[in-house]
Amino acid sequence: MVISDINGVLWSANATEYGLAAGVFTRDISKALHMSDRLLAGTIFVNTYNKTDVAVPFGGYKQSGFGKDLGTFIVCSFGSQLRVSNLYILSEKPQTLRNLQI
Repeated sequence: MVISDINGVLWSANATEYGLAAGVFTRDISKALHMSDRLLAGTIFVNTYNKTDVAVPFGGYKQSGFGKDLGTFIVCSFGSQLRVSNLYILSEKPQTLRNLQI
């Protein structure tokens, strides 16, 4: 399958019935942030994959899991639709991993 534009990639990625994690590999950080804002996944990795911090809230979308875990604010919003995504960006230094909650 060849997809020639970002909107096609987003549609294809979001058309699955699962949404636990997604990975974006690019040299352009603005494209990475654009994609991460539109991907329906609980965790989004940029230029890395499967590097997580087990202490932060996590969970998926659609058929991926039962919701979000490990956050006190989750209990307060029980029953409501809440978007919590973890965005992991690998910087130029391989040992540096940033975790941003969006």
